[in-house]
Amino acid sequence: MALVSERLCDCRIACGQFVPYPEAPRRKCNLWIGEPTEWVAAVKMRRFRGDNGKPDDTGIKDLLSPFRADRSALSDALKLAESSFAPRKAVVVYGFDDEERPLEDALGALDLLLRHRVEVVERNEARFDGLRHPGVPFRSGRSVGEIA
Repeated sequence: MALVSERLCDCRIACGQFVPYPEAPRRKCNLWIGEPTEWVAAVKMRRFRGDNGKPDDTGIKDLLSPFRADRSALSDALKLAESSFAPRKAVVVYGFDDEERPLEDALGALDLLLRHRVEVVERNEARFDGLRHPGVPFRSGRSVGEIA
């Protein structure tokens, strides 16, 4: 996230990491954008294989768990939706496709669960090619978006 913030700042976009939640200042949201702040976003990386290329059996829990203690993308999105942040709110998930565990299937499940619990304004997706961890076969990556 530090690299993302740095790149946005290079493009003259005001942004930064770790904006405190208004009702719980010790808790921090991952990213803020704009001056004054226009967006706050919870950001999660999801991959279903570890650095060693072996399956990561906790990957789906880290994305879809409804339990706040698991700090999943779903629980972070719900916390963000319930917050009193004034700007627009988003959950950003980035990850890598895998033939055995396609990212799209997991993102579809996240989208369904989110829509069941909060108003989702829009889902955006972007594909990134050419990103590859050494030693792991390349597939592709995606990110998704905004909640009410």
